[in-house]
Amino acid sequence: MKPNHSFILKPLAVSCFVAMAATGCAIDDDVDVAHHANLIKNTADPSIIRAEEEAKRKAEEEAKRKAEEEAKRKEAERLEKERQEAEAKQKAQQAALDKINKARQTVGNANSTLTQAQKATTEAQSQASNPATADNAINQANAAYQQANTALNNAETALVEAEQALKDAKAIGANQDIINQAQKAVEDAKQAINTAENVRTQAQNARKQAERTKSDNASQQIAKQIEKANAQTNEAVATANTAKAELNNADSQAE
Repeated sequence: MKPNHSFILKPLAVSCFVAMAATGCAIDDDVDVAHHANLIKNTADPSIIRAEEEAKRKAEEEAKRKAEEEAKRKEAERLEKERQEAEAKQKAQQAALDKINKARQTVGNANSTLTQAQKATTEAQSQASNPATADNAINQANAAYQQANTALNNAETALVEAEQALKDAKAIGANQDIINQAQKAVEDAKQAINTAENVRTQAQNARKQAERTKSDNASQQIAKQIEKANAQTNEAVATANTAKAELNNADSQAE
C-alpha cells in the first residue's frame, strides 16, 4: 500500500511545486523590478558588469560631450548674431554721421555765400540813395540777391540731409552724441535758411531804393531841363520883344 501511495504522492508533489512556482511568478510581477536586476547583477560575471559600466560611462560622456558642443554652438551663434548686429549698427551710425557731416558742409557753404551776400547788400544799401552810385548799388543788390538765393538753396538741401540723418540716428538707436549732432545740424540749417531769406529781402529792398533814387534823379533832371528850357525860351522871347521894341522905336524916329 505504501509504494502505491508513494507513486501517487510524487506526481502530486510535483504538481504542487509547479502550482507554487506559477503562483510565485504571479507574485513576482508585483516585486520591484530593480530587486531582480540587482539579483541578476550580483550573480553576473564581473567582466560583464565592468563592460556594462564602461558602456554606461561612455554613453554618459558622449551625451555630455554632445550637450557641451550644442551649448558651445548656441553660444557661438549668439555671439555671432551680436557681432553682426553691432557691426550693422556701427555702419548705420557711420552712415548717419556721414549725412550729418555732409549737411554741415552744405551749411558751411551756405554761410560762406551768405557772408559775401551780406557784404554786397551792405554796400548796396550805402549807395542806394546816392544818384551817382545808384547804378552800382543796383549791381551790388542783384549780386547779393543771387548769392542769398544760392545760399538759401544750399541751406534747404542741408536741412533735408540733417533731418534724414536725425531720423536715421533715432531709428537705429544711435548714441546720444550722434543724435545731438544731427539735431544741431538741423538747427544750423534752419538758421541759415532764415538768414538767407533776410539777406535776400534786404538785397531786394536795396535794389528798389537804388531804382527809386535813379527814377527820382531822372525826374529831377528832366524837371531841371524843362525849367532850363523854359528859362531859355522866356529869355529868347524877352530878347525878341526887346528887339522888336527897339525896331519900332527906330522906325518912329525915322518918320
